[in-house]
Amino acid sequence: MFWLLGGFILLVIILIVRKTAIGKLKKSKSIIYNNKTNTFIYKQKPIIFEKELHSLFVFLINNQNQFILLDKINELFTSGDIQESYITINKRRDTAVNKLIFTLKTVLNKEKSEIIIERKNAKDKRVKEIKLGISVQVIE
Repeated sequence: MFWLLGGFILLVIILIVRKTAIGKLKKSKSIIYNNKTNTFIYKQKPIIFEKELHSLFVFLINNQNQFILLDKINELFTSGDIQESYITINKRRDTAVNKLIFTLKTVLNKEKSEIIIERKNAKDKRVKEIKLGISVQVIE
């Protein structure tokens, strides 16, 4: 009787450990952002971005649960010393967003609409908002 009870308890423990291990493997299919080292990892391989793309992706990760006005992203691309026109900053932003989408598209093998979700602002239909469509795990 004790052997049967011990075997049953051992079987339950093995099933619990196996289920948690499978859960961890499923979570590793997303990009992991290490906040301390400021690095990205996907499938145990580091992802290296250019400086502007890196800062843009970190900004989107920090705000991944909400839609962001494109004008707020412009602040990442302004140079403090040089006075640049609004059009120049917009072009730089659009180029960086497109490069980031292309990079993530090739790494994750997903469509553009899955990576970045776009919508019009509810109050002003001329303004576009974006949100990160993929989930990124943040490690402290």
